[in-house]
Amino acid sequence: MSLLEPLAVTALLGTRKQALAPLAVEGPIGPLLDAIARDSASDEARLLRSAAVLDMCQHAGWLAPEATTAAAAPAPEDTLALPPEQSFGVLSQMLAEGYPRLGQLTLLQLAQRQLRLPPSLLPELLDRARRDAYLRGLLAPVLGERGRWLAERNPAWQVQAIDRREALNDEIWSLGSLEQRQVYLSALREQDPVAARELLVAGRKDFDARERSALLAALATGLSADDEPLLDEWSRDRSKEVRRVAAELLMDLPDSAYRRRMAARLALCVNVTPAAAEPGGLKGLFKRLTHSGSNAPTVQIEPPQAFFDNGKDDQIEEAVPNGEGLGQRAWWLYQVVAAAPLQTWRDHQGLTPHDWIAAAGRSDWDEALIRGWYQSTLREGDAEWAAALLDRISATGLRLARCFLDSQPLIALLPVPEREGHWLRLAHHIEDRNSLSLSELLAQILAAIPVQSRPGTAFCEQLLPHLRIGIALPRSVYDYNLRHNLRDFATLLPPELFAQARQGWPDDEALHRHQSEALHDWHNTLNLREHLQTLLD
Repeated sequence: MSLLEPLAVTALLGTRKQALAPLAVEGPIGPLLDAIARDSASDEARLLRSAAVLDMCQHAGWLAPEATTAAAAPAPEDTLALPPEQSFGVLSQMLAEGYPRLGQLTLLQLAQRQLRLPPSLLPELLDRARRDAYLRGLLAPVLGERGRWLAERNPAWQVQAIDRREALNDEIWSLGSLEQRQVYLSALREQDPVAARELLVAGRKDFDARERSALLAALATGLSADDEPLLDEWSRDRSKEVRRVAAELLMDLPDSAYRRRMAARLALCVNVTPAAAEPGGLKGLFKRLTHSGSNAPTVQIEPPQAFFDNGKDDQIEEAVPNGEGLGQRAWWLYQVVAAAPLQTWRDHQGLTPHDWIAAAGRSDWDEALIRGWYQSTLREGDAEWAAALLDRISATGLRLARCFLDSQPLIALLPVPEREGHWLRLAHHIEDRNSLSLSELLAQILAAIPVQSRPGTAFCEQLLPHLRIGIALPRSVYDYNLRHNLRDFATLLPPELFAQARQGWPDDEALHRHQSEALHDWHNTLNLREHLQTLLD
């Protein structure tokens, strides 16, 4: 073990949490390191000076004596079986770097069959998982005992050994990295929310602002009304980032006092006058026949002239940030609309999300309202509001003064049949100049469908002809994302469509290089999936 490793661990944890241990080194380097250790400088300075000495020595070719540590115990026997040996080559191709979605699907398939990874693939995947949090979650169930043993040997890989089902090791909370402690706290929240909250409170004084905000965010797991007092307290933290996280969590609590205060502020901005009753007799009949009367209530939306009372206590910003396209009052309105529960709007009897969005278009505060509704709809996951906003935003998004609202997150909130119908309507216009390109359409679909899910067979079957048209369009010639997105969509395709998905494509000679490479990857992905399924089944 390199002598730099214990110094790196101390630097990672911080000298407040782990004292700088003396380094016992023989030879002329030893007295120099001893002198640094006895120096009156701060712990941080002595750590960095010791690391600098060892680093210079290593560059000069000096090797520290090997540490006299006992050999590690061998890995326990694995309880998970290996996949068939003849599948190892296919697995290696499917898990290759640069094919993230195909690799994720492969790991899920192994986990579903209760199989573990071949040992030869473990080092590369553990190393890649250092940079990919999503891969870490998929990797843990298929590491097996040998994979976990291997991860424990390398400090850079130890976070990969954390499986949420086995994360409750007190040493992880005491000595682990910030990311490890987040995983630990989330896992504890799933099992004992009260214990997790108390653990966070007990350690608060030892956390810096970055740690407080990251660990507080872990309370999103199992969030309940019991967390409200703590969140109220932390919303007054000295760190702006911690206050922001606390406010966001309070927004997620359905009946929190925070949300009620935001609803009350919103009520100051909105006035709905009920429609007058229609007259009876011939006069009322004439109005109905000529449509000269309306039963719709009158809507007035107007932010206050002065800043909200105690608004700063609830993290409403009074000053408009630099670069923000909204004016002063519109900025106040936007923040309150984004934080207030959508139920506030539904409390006005007879007004639908479409009615409110139409009313916004007739007001002077349209952009602030649309942006606020967009944020609150994404937070609450409300499909009705998502559908109404999509009608306004359109499939390609809405570009406002200094902001772009993406339609894709809203599409992801719709029920699956509505989502797929929306995408098929876009696909029918794939040849139009101003429509989404094939690559952009596939990117929307991929963003909304996680790798563990699968689109409908009928939807994919109807989409295939549009893929064949889109790949041959002139604008696909220089679409550098087409290869990646088409390959990832092939990862989602139901196996019963594989034969159909291989047919009807333009001749390779008629395609340019990028188009041809995209089509080659499409076929190769289908072949790999089919081959692995045959071997595993």
